[in-house]
Amino acid sequence: MNLLALSQGEFGHTILQDIALICVIGTLIAGLIHGWLRKASPNLQWHKIGNVSTEALGSADILGCLLVSLPFSLSLISPYQDPSDNDLSSILLIANFAILSLMAGIVLAIFQKRGLLPDALGLHPKHPMQVISWSIAAYIFFFILSIAMSQLGLEEWLSSRLGEQQRQQIVNEMMATQENQKRLIMILGACVIAPIAEEIVFRGYLYPVVKRYTEPVIAAIFTGVIFGAIHGQIWAVIPLSLFGILLAVLYEKSGSIWACILCHAMFNTINVFFMLTMGDQL
Repeated sequence: MNLLALSQGEFGHTILQDIALICVIGTLIAGLIHGWLRKASPNLQWHKIGNVSTEALGSADILGCLLVSLPFSLSLISPYQDPSDNDLSSILLIANFAILSLMAGIVLAIFQKRGLLPDALGLHPKHPMQVISWSIAAYIFFFILSIAMSQLGLEEWLSSRLGEQQRQQIVNEMMATQENQKRLIMILGACVIAPIAEEIVFRGYLYPVVKRYTEPVIAAIFTGVIFGAIHGQIWAVIPLSLFGILLAVLYEKSGSIWACILCHAMFNTINVFFMLTMGDQL
């Protein structure tokens, strides 16, 4: 492939595919190494560290993860498509959010079938206020981290290598559309549906399955980087990957998926607020 002949968008898409591939291969190797280490040293129980249980998960869940993460990964697996060629109609937006909800529903059904709900996801936390406080603290920490990365010149560094920063198509649509119905769908999808569906799939299922066959740090890095990559913006992959890793830590600390959902929802809602109020000033 001649990278010099690619457009800016195609080049970024190729880098994201490479990042995802490296992450998958690295995790597979880590899984093999950790499997060998555990067999050689039965007392090693790294995957049991933290508040996220892996006891009821098995090899069949690897296929389950491939299934429920497929819609999220299509942007990486599929060939690059110029966003200007695609029209995000209200029907298409509803269909996309419905598919995300379906994948989260499949995860809930898997846990329910095994009699693991609500314990598997910590849906009934013993200390709800603690869950809320941890969520707010995690968001504040990431907000400060984002400011620090900006002050250190991360955006300028990326732009000097990748060209002028581009926004996600749905962001451009939200800022440009004059259709109240479409805007409402995007707001509800971004602030409610996406945080719930993505957290149930990535932190609620993908993270503990990877943790089961490796250990928490590798699982957090893998799910975090994949989470950053599937959003399809090379300029945002570093902060979003760090955010994904932070959400995995939050899940382990709180033991409840509600903490991740709340933190994710705060992140998206505040971003949407600034998009709609400040627009092109961002």
